[in-house]
Order: sequence, then structure tokens, then C-alpha cells
Amino acid sequence: KTSPPSRPPESELSRALHFASEFPRVTANLHRHLEGLKSQGKRMALFGAGHLAVEFLSLHGLADYFECVIDDNPYKEGMLLPGSRLPIKCSKALIDDQIHTCLLSLNPESEEKVIQKNASFTKSGGHFLSIFPSSERYFAH
Repeated sequence: KTSPPSRPPESELSRALHFASEFPRVTANLHRHLEGLKSQGKRMALFGAGHLAVEFLSLHGLADYFECVIDDNPYKEGMLLPGSRLPIKCSKALIDDQIHTCLLSLNPESEEKVIQKNASFTKSGGHFLSIFPSSERYFAH
């Protein structure tokens, strides 16, 4: 049995310190972009009622920008997303609730599948963007 090092590798420590130092700037940037969309009268939803959505909204304080969270898991529909009190609705709400912009909080590898499944939303003028900087659809460049 091996025991973990008494101290994290220098690269991990450096990465954690960088994350912490950049967090306020990243949060301000996210608020600025979402406020810009909201000020244009855009109604927004977040797709995916999982831990990534909860973290994104809670850690950055973003819940007030969104109308609802979209998730097609029938066991989640009608519930409220923890920490945000946003209602969880099925993808039909993208059109029914006149959502203009839907941010994807899914693994970027799953984004295309969700977009294809919700072609009626994009055909009606809706836009899918991503909360992940690694996605080509990232909304806060």
C-alpha cells in the first residue's frame, strides 16, 4: 500500500492557486455576458439538471438570469433545481416558454446530440450555447 504524497505536486498547487485567483474575474465575465443577453430581452434556460448545472449556478450566483432548467428525465420534471429554486421542465418548454437562448451544462461531447434532438427549437430561432470554455459553443468569450 502506498500513501499519498504529503503535499500535492507543485503543478497541482499552481493550478489550484490560478483557479482561485481567476474565479472572481470569470464570475464577473459570466454575469456581464448574461446581463447583456437579458438586457436584450432574451429569455434563457439551462439544459441539464445535474451537478454541473447546480455548481455553475450556485458558485457564480447566476440563477436569476434563467427562466428554468431543461431536463428530459421524467423523474426530475416538476422539481426545483437545488440551490436555485428554478423549475425543471422538459425540452418542450424551450418553445412553449419562448426561450431564446439555452445554455448547455452537459458534457461537451453530448451537445450535438441534444441540439439535433431539439431541432425545432433552433429552427424557430433559438440558440444553444455552452457553459464550458472547452466547447466551440462557449457563450462567454
